[in-house]
Amino acid sequence: YALLALPMAELIRGAAAHGRGRWRLATAGAVAAVLAVQAGGQQLVLAHMVRTQHLARRDYTAITGQLRYLGVRTPCTLSGEQAPVLAFYAGCRSLQIAGNDTSASLEHLLAQTMVTRVAVVEHVNPRPAYARGWPRYAFTTPNGRHWRVYLPPEPPAAPRT
Repeated sequence: YALLALPMAELIRGAAAHGRGRWRLATAGAVAAVLAVQAGGQQLVLAHMVRTQHLARRDYTAITGQLRYLGVRTPCTLSGEQAPVLAFYAGCRSLQIAGNDTSASLEHLLAQTMVTRVAVVEHVNPRPAYARGWPRYAFTTPNGRHWRVYLPPEPPAAPRT
């Protein structure tokens, strides 16, 4: 849009300035119609995005509540689907071992199980291979999405002070 805005504005200005009589009126009407259609389309996209974000936030709140119920509280580490966002809501940190936001190795993530409460949250993906022996907790969010949480069998020892 930004790249086309100036050339289109110049084209419209030129058409309006050089048009005579009915052509000038037709150009102004066409420009008004195109702008109205564009604004309407943007409003539809905005309404869809707001609805989607509202539903996602309801899910994030429900997932965070389930994590707290399962004993995942600060200090904690989350991994899996939507881990960065969920970690923000839960007050945890996020460690990803795969994907476009990889932030740790598998060894580093597994080492965290000795220091902090670790949870792997999945929606679509299958159980990670490293979590094969971990208990699985399943629940459904208010929006009807099925999630699974995998927790290491033993919670970490209390931190030494």
